[in-house]
Amino acid sequence: MAYSFPISDEIKKYAEQNPRFNSSLKMLNDDDYITLNTIILSYPDTLPEGSQVIGVFYANKSAIKAGKGKLFKQDYIIKHPDNTFTSVTKTNMPNKQVMPIEEFKNKVGAGKNYGTETGNLDHWYYKVDELPDLLRAEATTLVNKFSSE
Repeated sequence: MAYSFPISDEIKKYAEQNPRFNSSLKMLNDDDYITLNTIILSYPDTLPEGSQVIGVFYANKSAIKAGKGKLFKQDYIIKHPDNTFTSVTKTNMPNKQVMPIEEFKNKVGAGKNYGTETGNLDHWYYKVDELPDLLRAEATTLVNKFSSE
């Protein structure tokens, strides 16, 4: 199991203690994705006070090498006030550690801007220009690196 820069010790420890949470995280289980070195934190009023949503961005190495498809992805992790975590993903087996993306969209992200500017919870990005501004320089560097391999 390899951890990238933005993974806190707190998340690592929680993942080790909660196999379902661990297995739901692309950043811990898929070598085709590399985590960008920037996370975006938000504090939506749709969650209890003290909660935060951690936005994690990845580069899809094989799509970048192929020069097409979904080049980047964003995942969400909710940190609760009791220092537990919930990953947000596609799942038909939710539990305390794993929330379906549809539930996140309807309950947590309602009226909020998560994902691209399409008005949907689109957390896949087809080009660097679709990413938030603060990620574009690093994303461009990764595209250039993986395109030349």
